[in-house]
Amino acid sequence: MELYSVWLLLPFLYIAGMLISKSQKPSYYATYNCFAIAILFVLLLFLYPFNQPMESVVTIANHGPFHISFTMDLLAWITSVFCLIVWFFSSLYSVHYFSKNEQQNIKRYQLFSLLNLMCVLFIFNADNWVTFFIFFELLLVVSYVLIIHYQKPDTYAAGLRYVFFQIIGGLFFLSTIMILYSLLGTTAFVPGGYAILSESSFFIVLFWGFVIAFAVKAGLFPVHIWLPEAHPVAPSPASALLSGMVIKTGVFGIMRMAIETFGISNLVGNMSVTVLLLIAIFTMFWGSAIAIGQSHIKRMLAYSSVSQMGYIVMGTMLLSPIAILGALLHMLAHSIVKSLLFMSAGTMIHQAETTDVTAYSGYGYRSPIVFGAFTIGALSMIGFPLFANFITKWALGVGAVEAIQLEYIEPWLGSIAIGILLLSSILNALYYLPIIIQGWFHVPQPENGDSFGSARPIPVIRYKTPVTVTVTMIVLAVIIVAYGIYPDPIINICRDILTSLTPTNSCPSLF
Repeated sequence: MELYSVWLLLPFLYIAGMLISKSQKPSYYATYNCFAIAILFVLLLFLYPFNQPMESVVTIANHGPFHISFTMDLLAWITSVFCLIVWFFSSLYSVHYFSKNEQQNIKRYQLFSLLNLMCVLFIFNADNWVTFFIFFELLLVVSYVLIIHYQKPDTYAAGLRYVFFQIIGGLFFLSTIMILYSLLGTTAFVPGGYAILSESSFFIVLFWGFVIAFAVKAGLFPVHIWLPEAHPVAPSPASALLSGMVIKTGVFGIMRMAIETFGISNLVGNMSVTVLLLIAIFTMFWGSAIAIGQSHIKRMLAYSSVSQMGYIVMGTMLLSPIAILGALLHMLAHSIVKSLLFMSAGTMIHQAETTDVTAYSGYGYRSPIVFGAFTIGALSMIGFPLFANFITKWALGVGAVEAIQLEYIEPWLGSIAIGILLLSSILNALYYLPIIIQGWFHVPQPENGDSFGSARPIPVIRYKTPVTVTVTMIVLAVIIVAYGIYPDPIINICRDILTSLTPTNSCPSLF
């Protein structure tokens, strides 16, 4: 518990240290963040719940409904691990990305990056809805600064839209936990949930209050409108954080709601669950379909993220053990894959000086490491074997079959879920594969004095990739491949999470 208290305190100390720093070196603040995150990661490894005699709990305040408390259970631990991985490599990537920016902007960005990290970690570690809500709302403020970093009219417009939607979601969230507290006298998370809520006349109000609040943050259809506008204008390291982790707090909230507030067994057969499942399935299809028509590469990736949030919510609302396992696996895998895609796309934009998805012909020859990383991320998103998302989509498909067998859903609904899961992967291929094919198999476009019309062959001018970017691309790509080839450690941890949080205490093997 003492180590856990230190771990929770460190982000505050890091933020204070950055505030008082007066360094003039452009790379100082990104390096500072990397060092700080590395320490948090090492300490987190020692906080692995199975190494502790009991769950670590830290209570800051406990005055009636104002209960601020944190718990390091296995779900908080694994999500925090992936959160720190994403933040470390985003910070490492930003060392070069912001090398030409004004010094004050760099310090501001890195400071608010740390604030975002603190909020996300505290959301993952919250053990009640009040604590969750406080940092969920603070996350709105600090992530807004990342979106408007460049301070241009289009960034302010995207930031304003983000704030507008998040405030509406926050109001729904606050109203919901007020009703929840009035009914239960607590907002604490409980494995198996509260059976009394399924019989309450306020069930629909509570369920959809939570769903709307979290759907806005996650970018779920139809409250996703802010997300495709924010990514094209935000810095690429910020896009990696927004898509990799910030929107995950929304689907994470839906998981907590289903498992530890209402309870899986209490949601089976409920019409509201069916409606949300249908919305999630449509989101899977719609996000991928709209992404096909996008010419801006970051907008394409943004719509892809909308679709992927549908995957996670679908898995959760299928309610079967393997489906929920697949949702959790997909959430973790997507955090790494989409972070790599946004950062590799950011480098492609800077080096090729274009955002057009049709303008990267021959890019693989000019920058093989960056485009190789983009290719691995794209193939994983499509669901190719040996990559992370193949495992997660397999689990979601098997989970849909299991939900039909357990009679949690009607066969027609399960069939639609499986069909859209496959169709969405095909749609993913339709917008990722053309970029990959152009990059590796088309002739590079003339640039910087190239003269491909000459009778003599002209050597391809290669882009120089900084060491920090190279390390980021390679390590994240290796993680994605390792996740796909040897997923057993992650699967076992996620299975242990579900068996500890569900009353049935069972989660069948995937293979």
